[in-house]
Amino acid sequence: MLDHSIPAMKREGYPTHFAVAVTAASSVMGIIIPPSINMIVWGALTNTSIAGLFLGGILPGIMIGIVQLLLNLGYVRRYNVPVRPRASFRDLLYSGKDGLMAAGIPVVIIGGITLGIVTPTEAAMIAVLYALALGFLVYRELTFRDVLDSSTATVRLCSLSLFSLVGAAIFGYLISFYQIPPKLMAGVNISDPIMLLLVMTAVMLLIGTFMDSLPAMAIMAPIFQPLAMQAGIHPVQFGVIGVMALGLGLITPPYGLCLMISAKIGGIPLLKALGTTLLYLAVMLAVIILLIVYPQLILAIPRALVPDFV
Repeated sequence: MLDHSIPAMKREGYPTHFAVAVTAASSVMGIIIPPSINMIVWGALTNTSIAGLFLGGILPGIMIGIVQLLLNLGYVRRYNVPVRPRASFRDLLYSGKDGLMAAGIPVVIIGGITLGIVTPTEAAMIAVLYALALGFLVYRELTFRDVLDSSTATVRLCSLSLFSLVGAAIFGYLISFYQIPPKLMAGVNISDPIMLLLVMTAVMLLIGTFMDSLPAMAIMAPIFQPLAMQAGIHPVQFGVIGVMALGLGLITPPYGLCLMISAKIGGIPLLKALGTTLLYLAVMLAVIILLIVYPQLILAIPRALVPDFV
């Protein structure tokens, strides 16, 4: 996506630093909108309902999208970027019809897990088979060579994540063995759940600027989960906020992987796009604060759709 969107925006007349910033910031939504690998890992680490995390991430993801769209609108007006004619509803339907069947993949994953029909692993297998059927039989654009290349890239990506998780697990064991969390939190006595969530979110934001979200999650989630439960914070609310806070490290240096890749593709120094990126970071932090103060923004959909969800 990065390889195509940034050059396309530059051709349309968008300033390069804006194209880099908006692409990097919007990439963070991938770990919030279900189905999210990060939420699956968080659920496995903390024994939290993955279906609840998926559903709990829907409204926060929409909120992030809306505030980013509003910020985009301000930038478009500021730089007087040429705007294409508004598409009609018929044009939208026509252009979207080819993607309707592909859009069923997240429906299969989220629906199957939410209804208790399949486990997350089984849902992933079904989604892969569904995608293969679409690629070979419906769209007829997929080849066995494409499948082999995609499988190779997936194995490489998963191996990096798994090695990170193994290292984080070892580090986490040492932390637990030497009783470091109780020593660090011995002086912390925050009974107010909002204040506690704000403190833990600040710590996770800081950790996320130096580490990838998955190993950081493997370290931080087991440490903070008991404190959150003791303060009466719902595990799904804590999980969604934790995933979001650690995920923002993708656009915050020195780690800032998405920002670095976007700047490289845009052909500009990272610092040139940093100022604009920080504005997107600010509005996303504002959304996280709203989610901390108003937990129903996360819990409303799971409570409405998941049976026996407390």
